[in-house]
Amino acid sequence: MNFGYAHSWAFGTKTLTSLIEPTAAWPGQRMTRSRDLQIGRLLFGVTYRVTDRASLNWSVEVGATDDATDLRTVLRIPTVLLRGG
Repeated sequence: MNFGYAHSWAFGTKTLTSLIEPTAAWPGQRMTRSRDLQIGRLLFGVTYRVTDRASLNWSVEVGATDDATDLRTVLRIPTVLLRGG
């Protein structure tokens, strides 16, 4: 069982936009800037060993900031295909 917190900071971008054929409403170029994103997630995970060759990993992420996804869950089944020896 594990618990954690992950945080990402995505910087905003500047975009310069112009039309191929300018119009009266949009005669030239426009500069827009997107805002920075703060993406925080609370993490929870459980691992269960099914056999000596396979296990189940289940993880859940819950968004802790407005920019984060509300909920994400992943189920993985890692398996050993070949064993040396």
